[in-house]
Amino acid sequence: MSLMSEKILRTEDLAATDDERALRRCRRAEDLQEAGRHEEARAALGDLWRRVGERPETRGLGARAAAEVLLRAGAVAGFVGSARQIEGAQEFAKNVISESASRFRELGEGAREAEALRELGYCYWREGGYDEARVVLGESLARLPQVGCEEQRAQTLLRLAIVESSSARMNDALRILTQAAPLFESGAGDAKRGTFHMELAVVLATLAEDERREDYSDRALLEFAAATHYFERAGHARYLAAAENNFAFFLFKRGRFAEAREHLDHARALFARLRDAAHAAQVDETRARVLLAEGRAAEAESAARAAARALAAGGEQAILAEALATQGRALARLGRTEEARVVLARAARIAELAGDLEGAGLTELTTLEELSDALTPAQMRELYDSADRLLARTERRETLARLRECARRVVAAVARAGENVAAGEIESFAAQECARLGKVVRFTPAALDAMLRLPCGADAQSLRALVTRTVERAEDGAEIEASAVETVALRHRVEGADFAAPWANFAFKDEVRRFEERLIEQALLDARGSVSRAARLLGFRHHESLNWRLKNRNRALLEARTPARKRRRSIIRKHD
Repeated sequence: MSLMSEKILRTEDLAATDDERALRRCRRAEDLQEAGRHEEARAALGDLWRRVGERPETRGLGARAAAEVLLRAGAVAGFVGSARQIEGAQEFAKNVISESASRFRELGEGAREAEALRELGYCYWREGGYDEARVVLGESLARLPQVGCEEQRAQTLLRLAIVESSSARMNDALRILTQAAPLFESGAGDAKRGTFHMELAVVLATLAEDERREDYSDRALLEFAAATHYFERAGHARYLAAAENNFAFFLFKRGRFAEAREHLDHARALFARLRDAAHAAQVDETRARVLLAEGRAAEAESAARAAARALAAGGEQAILAEALATQGRALARLGRTEEARVVLARAARIAELAGDLEGAGLTELTTLEELSDALTPAQMRELYDSADRLLARTERRETLARLRECARRVVAAVARAGENVAAGEIESFAAQECARLGKVVRFTPAALDAMLRLPCGADAQSLRALVTRTVERAEDGAEIEASAVETVALRHRVEGADFAAPWANFAFKDEVRRFEERLIEQALLDARGSVSRAARLLGFRHHESLNWRLKNRNRALLEARTPARKRRRSIIRKHD
């Protein structure tokens, strides 16, 4: 807010009552919020509310003025917390807005309660709690009077469409947007009309790809152009930047990478100027996808890692999960298999805990697609079962096609593995390999028994590959003892090693570190990312011991931690 505007407000405040002063400041903050000037909106509230996390000052105010202050402080906190990635901001905003909704309900002000619920639903959406957001926004629509609230109904329908779009329910989103279209055409301002056209463009672009509808693709281009036009006319830089990012994603999906990067550059510059860390990080995540599609995996991993780091503290878990999934794909393409598994597992866990089941299921599919060569048939089957459960309600054809393809991979892997291999079969196969290579290599009975206890003992293909490599490397007349097999079993990786040379390429520190990482990773997974619970599972007396290892010795697992989050409580009271 300009110094002149602040001076005018203060002058007007001198002749006003406390309630009039508070209501005037709330109206000014709302105007600035709708213009995307969130920091100025916070400043406009003056001494009524200073910062995220600090309760608004309502002492001495009447019931309605107090409710308005709580609503505006909560709404602005949600936007500021998202832009600056302030930890706990969405939880704070939900609590304050919930109190506001309750106060409006007690006053019998249905329209104002409906607005509070609309802002509350948006907070849930930011966190990835799509089911909660859907319920709250539906309650907001139910609270609106049937006549005289067309603009508010339009905004609520738009946010409900955004929730459905984020949940990959594109046909539901299109139905809601079609219902809302007349409301936006009849009298909404430029910024609001721009948001409508932008969301419609995103939905049409996705449906164009899913249903192979060129007419939808053409319509999406027109809607993107309309959104840009209205945002420019409104002078709404934040929404213009979001439109640029969304249009870049549209171009990326159609293989127009160079054009996509141009629009991403513009979006990134706008968000940087606005000091909007969250949306700048989303641009970085889109850029990572483009780089990955161009085969520039190292640059993609760096961009996705930066995006995930920026999003880690802000509570917007679904978006964080997307950035981690993109980073995991890049790591897999770089051959950094173990790191990729850790990051992808964290992405799936965060998405599921946030309520984004579609995102969690897609991440499980990504793990299967990118890392199937490093997974056992049992691990592949477990991932597929999880993805199938999480994607049970998906409507997207592309997702269903990926699910079917992964099912075929799992079936093929299980078929290749076959039944458990008997010791006699191993001995027979070894004899065949010796005959093929003109060698005599004997496996002792104890060694044959030890092979059956290997992690790959039920996987005939993997075990035969080890036997073949052993016979190829062993000297003629060599005898393979059980100790060689046990050494291979103890190793985390066996590249270059086999039963003839079980210590090949061995480095003690690396093996111990990898084994330690496997134990810590599993403990963190079982503890759902809680360091204190994982420390107890591992037998540490103090969780700081585990924290020290994560920060100093096992840094690859740092992102497997999940910040503690308060349990979300229902904010809608039951009515008779």
